[in-house]
Amino acid sequence: MTIKVEEFAKAISYKCKDLDSSDYFEDYDSSERLAEHVLNFFGFGYETLDNHLEKEDRDIFYMLEDASLLRSESQEESLYTGQNWRIHKWIINEEKVDEYMRKFEEEMDEEVDFEGNVFGDLDSDKVEEAFKEHFEKQASRI
Repeated sequence: MTIKVEEFAKAISYKCKDLDSSDYFEDYDSSERLAEHVLNFFGFGYETLDNHLEKEDRDIFYMLEDASLLRSESQEESLYTGQNWRIHKWIINEEKVDEYMRKFEEEMDEEVDFEGNVFGDLDSDKVEEAFKEHFEKQASRI
């Protein structure tokens, strides 16, 4: 399964909203831009080499690692000359991305339910009648 930008953005929005780096997480659009930027390093895979990153990008990756959305790994390879070559790579934590994305969606559903129930237990017909009466009174004043 490939992680989509919107899924990663939702996970970022959910998990990183309380981080000190509020510059990156002003709103969902900021998280979406950040998700797209980060996922571009991964292409269609789940890992990327650290030496592809600039300092600013590496800082973002460490921040996302603190949020459990990414993890890092190092491995040593022996070259045919006998020297060891250390490889540092970043890996998307699929389970956490999926978990945080679902929690973000649950929070959004709760907000919609709360906002949708502004009139309490009022019946939608009664609300429409109240609006009609209000507008008729306003129209009769003109």
